Amino acid sequence: MTPGPLARVALLGDVNVDVTLPVSRFPSPGTEELSARLYLSLGGSVVHTARWLRAFGVEVRLAGCVGNDPWGDWALEELGRAGIGTRFIQRADATTGIIFLVVEPDGERTMLGARGANARLSAGEIPDGWLDGADWLHLSGYAWLRDPQRSAAEWALNEARRRGIPVSLDVGMGAASGAALRGVLPRVDLLLPSWEEARRLSGRGDPVEALGALSAVVPGRVLIKLGGEGCLVQG
Repeated sequence: MTPGPLARVALLGDVNVDVTLPVSRFPSPGTEELSARLYLSLGGSVVHTARWLRAFGVEVRLAGCVGNDPWGDWALEELGRAGIGTRFIQRADATTGIIFLVVEPDGERTMLGARGANARLSAGEIPDGWLDGADWLHLSGYAWLRDPQRSAAEWALNEARRRGIPVSLDVGMGAASGAALRGVLPRVDLLLPSWEEARRLSGRGDPVEALGALSAVVPGRVLIKLGGEGCLVQG
């Protein structure tokens, strides 16, 4: 008998093509810096989360949107190779989301991105059964930047709460200062900001103070990611 999955996790967020360019230094305005090589990979925080969950034997159901373009074709192929089903991935007449990452020798990353088709995700086009039997829902804060993706994220969050499914939120730098996201915090069970995201959300300049401020709003657990220094957890 083939054992079943450890758990079933539904995810909603961005599906991006990441173009990584290592450089010796970040170029100053008006100058040029050449990279000796280029790395192409599939990105988006929910995609990375889905990959790790699959590696641990968890069934994942990823809802997202890619473009009707060659990058979208490539993204779907990469998802399939990673064992991530594409049944819940929509396609739109837009460019697939793309992120350029400029990486300096010390690991510092500067990112430039165009979200493209990600924002076109529609709740009405998510196939039936996406949340059926799910043990957890994981959301990206970037989903709250624009409609119709924002409405899809709101629908998913409200439907999960109606069904009693726990919800986690990975904030995302671009979404951390958005007023809409602050209204989401009281409805999640696990908040996962970086320190910079926690600072923006809480308005506090100290990680411990930010943890306390966010924990006063989030009914579940708050975990602030501190990079190489580990994390702070409360709840």
